[in-house]
Amino acid sequence: MTTNALPMARRTLLALGVLTATSLGGGGRVGAQPAPAADDRAAEGPDPADGLVTEQQSGDAGLPTETLTFDPITLIRDIQGASKAAYEPRIATFSPTLLTTLGTDFVGKSRAKNRGEITAYLGLFDLPFATDQGPVPFCAAGLSYASACVYAKAKGVAVSRSSLRSLLGDIDHHHFYPTPSVIDMMYVAMGKRRWVRRQDAVRSLAPRPGWIVIFNWNQDGKPDHVGIVERVAGTNLHTIEFNTSDTDNSNGGTVARRVRPLNAQVQGFIRPEVVRAV
Repeated sequence: MTTNALPMARRTLLALGVLTATSLGGGGRVGAQPAPAADDRAAEGPDPADGLVTEQQSGDAGLPTETLTFDPITLIRDIQGASKAAYEPRIATFSPTLLTTLGTDFVGKSRAKNRGEITAYLGLFDLPFATDQGPVPFCAAGLSYASACVYAKAKGVAVSRSSLRSLLGDIDHHHFYPTPSVIDMMYVAMGKRRWVRRQDAVRSLAPRPGWIVIFNWNQDGKPDHVGIVERVAGTNLHTIEFNTSDTDNSNGGTVARRVRPLNAQVQGFIRPEVVRAV
């Protein structure tokens, strides 16, 4: 299998150095999950000569999809840094601190009322607020932005685009891959063995506050949306999500608390507290 034959998300992971021959062949277990078979791989859209990738995201099952277009290799360089020799210390309380930050500083923000702030979430990755195809989705970008804010505050530096950009490698190294792409976020977690399938979470590993949840609304294997688990109540997940609805699954573009059933629309979870030597 050549690199050019791989879907873009997997070529991204090869560049990151987190995919091995075993994971490419589908052997072994990632968290409690083997790498997906070929027919389960997410569709990243065309692979044109300019290297741009197109991804569809949707903040609710009832919302139309929105289009994200980006260059994954440039994004990797921006996140990891050209020569990052040392990382900021890992924050042991990262997940609860992130949840508190989301609840106090982000919930309630929306495209309609807070365009400047939504623009900042996307601008962290050199993405616009909107294109001629419509608004750019920001569920993954917003979560990544907030995570970098946690590290900036712990370091005692002012929150700015440059300070947050300098900390993205720390998030990637210690917790999860900060990116505007839900697909890449999921695949990197698999490669770093931080991924838990929904089926395994239900059977043996109850989702915990601070876990990142990936949604697939039509259960076609292509992730649509991401959020963070605030708490679990029975078979329901209480989440905080960017670019979702705060009313009836129809308005979208808002940072809101949601209650989601732990059903087949949940593709799986990323465990940002897992420490791996990668």
